[in-house]
Formats: sequence, C-alpha cells, structure tokens
Amino acid sequence: MGACDTHGSRDAVDSGTGFEPGVAARTAGLRLRAHRLHDAGEPSRDAWLALLRFATRAGDLEAIACATFHLFWVDRDGVRRARLEHAASFVRSADGPVGWGARAAACLATLEGDYAGAALLDRVALARAVELGDEYLEATAHEKLAVCDAYAGDLTSAIVHAAAARDAHLATGRDEAGVRAWLSLTDMLADALRTEEQVAEAAAAATFAASAVEPGLAGCARAFAASALVNAGRLDEAGDEARAALGAVAGAADGCAYAAATVCQAAHVAVERGDLSGATTLLEDARRRSARFGYVSFLDEVRIDDVRIAAARGDVDAARGLLAEWSPEEDAATARLALWLARIAVRDEAPGLLQLAAQLREGLGASCPLATLALEELHLLLDVDVDARRVALLEFGGAWRRHGRALDAVRCEASALCTGADDTAAALALASAARRLARMGAHGDADRIAALVRSRGGAVRLASRSTSEADVHGLTAREAQVARLVAAGAPNPEVARSLGVRVETVEKHLGTLYRKTGTTTRVRLMHALTDDRDEPCRPTAS
Repeated sequence: MGACDTHGSRDAVDSGTGFEPGVAARTAGLRLRAHRLHDAGEPSRDAWLALLRFATRAGDLEAIACATFHLFWVDRDGVRRARLEHAASFVRSADGPVGWGARAAACLATLEGDYAGAALLDRVALARAVELGDEYLEATAHEKLAVCDAYAGDLTSAIVHAAAARDAHLATGRDEAGVRAWLSLTDMLADALRTEEQVAEAAAAATFAASAVEPGLAGCARAFAASALVNAGRLDEAGDEARAALGAVAGAADGCAYAAATVCQAAHVAVERGDLSGATTLLEDARRRSARFGYVSFLDEVRIDDVRIAAARGDVDAARGLLAEWSPEEDAATARLALWLARIAVRDEAPGLLQLAAQLREGLGASCPLATLALEELHLLLDVDVDARRVALLEFGGAWRRHGRALDAVRCEASALCTGADDTAAALALASAARRLARMGAHGDADRIAALVRSRGGAVRLASRSTSEADVHGLTAREAQVARLVAAGAPNPEVARSLGVRVETVEKHLGTLYRKTGTTTRVRLMHALTDDRDEPCRPTAS
C-alpha cells in the first residue's frame, strides 16, 4: 500500500485537527486520484482543486500544502506564484515543518536563484516525508535535491538523488513516476553536461524510458538526450534523437504533458540547428498541446524559441513584442536568452537586438554556474570596449568548453572574431569558425558567419546540406555514426563502447568506410571525413 492510501489519517494526527477516519479516508482518496493523474501525464488541475477544497474544510495542513504546491505547476498565468506562496506559508505549523510546504518553499528559493537554501528546505521535506511515511513526497524531495546538486556542479550527488527518487517510485508501483524521476536526471545532464560519460548517461535514460508503456515518456527522454547532445556540439546526432522523440509521441494525446515537453524540446533543437521553418511548425504544435494541457511552463519555453526565431530572422520589432508578453520566473533561462540575442546582434550588427539583451539583463542574478557564465559573456558583449572584447571573449570560450558546452564555446569565439579587426587574419579565423559550426550541425550559424566573411571580402566554402560527405560516399546511418567517432580520433574499442556493439562489428564497418571513401588507412579516412570544405558525415536519405 502506497503512502497516499494511509497518509490522510497520519495528517489528522500530525495537524491536530482530530477529524474522523471517514474524512481522512476521503482526503487520502482525493490525493491518490490527483497523484495518479499527475503520474499518467493527464490534466490534473480539477483533481488538485477538489483536494484543496476538501482539505481546507478539514483543516489538513499537509494536504492543503500538497494541493496548492501541485496547482502551481498546472494553473494559469497570474495565480501561479500566489499558489506557491500559499503552499509555502505552511512550511511551519504548530507541530513543526509541513513536508509539502517545505517543498513549496524550496521551489520559491529555486525561482529566486537560492539553490543552497532550496537544498536545505528539500532536506526538511525529505526528513518529514520519512517521518510521515509519505513515499511520494520522499521521491519528489530526492528529485529536487538532485536538481540543486546539479546546479551546484555536484553531479555525482545529483545522480545518487535521482536514482533514489526513481527507486522510491518503482518500489511502490509508480513505474511511470519512476521513469519521470530518471527523466529529471536526463534534463539536468542536458543543462550541466561535463563529459562524454554524461552524454552516455543521458542516452541510458532514454533507453530506460523507451521500455515504458507510456510512449510520451520515451519521447521525452529522447528529447532531453537530444538537448544534451546539442550542448556537447553534436547537433546532427541531436537531430536524430529529436526525430526519434517525435516519432515516439506521434500517437500521444494532445493533453499528454510528456508529448508537449517532447515537441517543445524538438523545436529547441531545430532552432539550434538553424532550421527556423521546421522549428516554427513544431512550436505551433507545442503551443497547441501546452494550451490544451494548461502547463504554462511549456508555454514559456515556446515563447523563448519564438523570440530566438524572430531575432535570427532580424525582426527586432517581433522579438520586442514577444518579450513584452513574457515573464520568465528563472534567471538562468533569461540569461541564456539575453546572451543569444547579444551574440546575434554582434554578428549581424543589429543595435536593436543589443538593446533587448540589455533590457533582459536588468535585475538578473547569477542563479547557477551556467547563468553566471552567460551573464559574464553578456557583460563582455554589451559593456566592454571593442578592442578589449575580442581578447576577453577568446579566453572566455575556454570556460564554456570546461563546462562541456562545446557549441557555446565556438559561438563565443565567433562573437569575438565578429567584433575584432577586419583584416585577412580575422577573415580566415571567422571562416574556420563557420566550418567548425557546420561540422557541429549548427548550419544557420555557419551560413550567416560565412555570409559575413564574404561581405568582408573573404572566402569560405561550406558543403551544401544535400552534398555532405555521407551523401557523397553513400554511408548508412550506422556507418555515419562510426565515421563521426573515427573522425574524432576514437580507437575501435572506444567506438564499440559508444555504439554498444562488438569491436569486430566496428572493424567490419571500418572496412566498408575504406571502400566507400576510396581510402586505405585510418589517417586518410579521417582526412576524407573532416575536410574543411565539407560538413560532417550524415547518412543518406535511404
């Protein structure tokens, strides 16, 4: 029997209300129904409201805090923060901390960038959950402690807490909630990626979720894995994951939260790859799904990419109008969007976008290591003298690289080159940056920087997307994967581990690659696949 089946009577004792067992059973039943809808990714707003009304009449502080906390995530704009503050007001009662109230207070601390304070409150919630026997709250507290640890850079502890949350859910038969807990780890790795092993961890979460009955879970996991690959500068692979994610949720109901999250993330990957038309189509789908579900945080994600698309197209007025409708609650998201606008403004010499970036920067705090990096680069782009900016940004690219953000590192270096001297050496360096972005799969950035090089009298040649090395040589999807790893210098055993195949299989693919590329040695193959004239290898349409 799960915590929700018995929790009502325990609340009666702890809160001192002394209401009858029948009332306690009713509270527990309402709470169980709301949690089940939540776990299944179904709209649960009415269920949480029903629990809130009944718990208020019964004077059940724990249930009131639980209902208002969950209403924060599914309620409409304008009342969301009020819901969270209401739940947090129960963080201390006459008998001490209320578990869900502590969870709500931790959420408020997170929104304000106080991750250390949030971690302390979540530990209060965890201790209270153990005391009450509330396995659901215990699992949730573990999930959020994992988030705090990830933002603090302690990924080892984050993984431990995420695994504890997963196991707590699975142990009580909430399989989908267990998969969701593992998804939270994937999402964190996408935001706090450091090493190739962590990319593999994200892929493992996708594999774990792929076995779930709910197709939206599998799609959501693949979408988060795609985000991790984007940050690592592996955008072609991210595109493959995003397509697989969309395929997994193709038959999911519009109201499924996981489907909405998957489409949002696929749109984000499309924006990063420079596929603005494809991203626009996906965002329309994401907007429809999110509005149907009523999950406003997804709508915020849609607005972020709407602004990025408008900025990439040079439509400053549209970007300004969209920002006027957007009120983000997390500094990290705002800092990243401001940085995106500033980079485009520097590259395209668009002062209007620089003004928007400066406007967004006002009032921002350094809420996590990545937000700090974004704000520091934003400072360089907005305030530092042009002559000093180039040197500072080139050095700053190394900081992004140390955080595992290869794509951000190259974009930072490109920003430096765009603001540097307009001479032959600068044009050559910019051309090299364009080719590197193309090899990563950031085709929109590569094309625009190549155009800038040409406008300055330089020359750069990027292979068209339809004539990549893979298309020229007719590689299959698996051969293209092997080729990418070989081109990166990975030995056969490492390639085998990355792809989950035997070394003999890799050797067989390598022989086919030699034959198709007309080469006979590994070094010549690497040169054939990484020639600066062309994009990275991708499989043929067949």
